[in-house]
Amino acid sequence: MKDSIVTSIKQFLSLAHHSFCLQRLTENFVSKCHERILEDLVWRCGTAFTRKECDYFLEHLRRGNTQASYWLEAVDKNLWTTSYFGGCRYDIYTTKLTESFKAIIGDVLDLPITGLVLGTRTKVADYLYKRQQDVSDISNGLTKHYARLLETSQLEPNIYNVTHFSLHESRVYIQDQEFSVNLDGRTCSCRQYQLMGMPCVHAIAAIQARHYNIYDYCAYWYTVETYRQTYSKTLSAIQSCIDWPCEPNDSPILPPTWQKRVGRPKRKSIESQSLVRGGTVRCGKCKEPGHNRRNCGVKSA
Repeated sequence: MKDSIVTSIKQFLSLAHHSFCLQRLTENFVSKCHERILEDLVWRCGTAFTRKECDYFLEHLRRGNTQASYWLEAVDKNLWTTSYFGGCRYDIYTTKLTESFKAIIGDVLDLPITGLVLGTRTKVADYLYKRQQDVSDISNGLTKHYARLLETSQLEPNIYNVTHFSLHESRVYIQDQEFSVNLDGRTCSCRQYQLMGMPCVHAIAAIQARHYNIYDYCAYWYTVETYRQTYSKTLSAIQSCIDWPCEPNDSPILPPTWQKRVGRPKRKSIESQSLVRGGTVRCGKCKEPGHNRRNCGVKSA
């Protein structure tokens, strides 16, 4: 981790909450411990809503690889775990801005500089137009993605009980668990509501029991109005470079000297395998998980 980044954030953005990319941190962890079997535990630590749950998964990491856990614990928990984070995460754990932008402009990257600039401009203009069309038929409420997410998070009325203590405070009972919900403060004892800005299943149960409009208790950033304002700007059409004005004494701009490299040029960036969550590496020699044949400690017969 670059200490200069953390120092600069504190100096120039003192009121902002800063967090590392959890996916990149997981990648660095795997490269240190060489055990992808522990990758899921790192992700669970980072996404846990309560500190008790985070510390529980961290303890499992210590048992799995003590040395690797020391490296992870050296990183400030406020900078990578959701439960210790000072602000709201809004369901954002990664910073893949470069990959997202490359996905928008596509094959324009292979064009010469003039085509690259004009092609990028065209792609971005089309991207903004499509985003404006996405919410053109929606007057208010949440965006389509978060509206579906909210709908799938609702519980069946027969599996929970709600007790009201005041106009805004409720107690939600689900099986043998109890959760305190404050609709005015938009908090829940599970801490998901205040960290994500979207009502958790317990808050949804309390809202439905009071027959309130659930959309009124979602963060402003998830609304159609915010989405529409984000993509409200447009790029105007310009003339082709052939029609650009040119002075008689202007000398032509020649391309820089370029030497062809040996081998086939790369056209697509290769994503690190440690970023792919899910699978487990298994050794072909001893059949044990967590390493491969190259770094296996079992000697061949």
